[in-house]
Amino acid sequence: MMATVGSEHHMNPFEQAFTIMKDLRGELRDVTSALKAEQSQRASEVGELRREATSLQEELARERAERGAAVQKLIENLAAEATTRKAEVDELKASLRTQVAKLTNQLEDEANDRNLKQKDLYAKLDVEVTQRKAECSSLNKELGDQKKQIDAGDRERQLSVHHLTEDVRLISDHCKAVDRVWSSFKYESLMSFGGGATRRPLPGGEDSSVPGPPRA
Repeated sequence: MMATVGSEHHMNPFEQAFTIMKDLRGELRDVTSALKAEQSQRASEVGELRREATSLQEELARERAERGAAVQKLIENLAAEATTRKAEVDELKASLRTQVAKLTNQLEDEANDRNLKQKDLYAKLDVEVTQRKAECSSLNKELGDQKKQIDAGDRERQLSVHHLTEDVRLISDHCKAVDRVWSSFKYESLMSFGGGATRRPLPGGEDSSVPGPPRA
């Protein structure tokens, strides 16, 4: 194109400017056309983006609505579950309180019964101990009395044995004295027998007519 302008310079002095302006106009048209195409493409892309954004917003709204509904349903379910659990917990607490109260009453009754039985047992033990003490005291007294009686009997027996010993000794001495007297007495000196009385011997060598002296 510059060669054409150079060749035609001698022909028309304004041809070069006209050619430049023509080229500039062509380039401007091309730029304008490209700009319009670019604008149209950008507009199409913007429209597509807007449609996508709108779609995304609508989808996001639907998602939000669905999530909100799901969350609301979950909240309602949780509230219903919490209400149910609370009722069950309250019922369980009431049952536990009833059972605890029942067990407490049973324990109190058992404790009272044990206390009564313990007091009764202590009373019986006190009575038994008192009786045993009385029996022990009575047995000790009887044992003391028996010991005194045994000691007194021992003393009496010892005294009786001593008396018997003395009596035996005295009787023995007396028998010995009598035996000596009878031994020294002479029967043949008696006048009534005349010295010729018939004597019948008895078993043991004694005379039947005249009693013999006692033997010690």
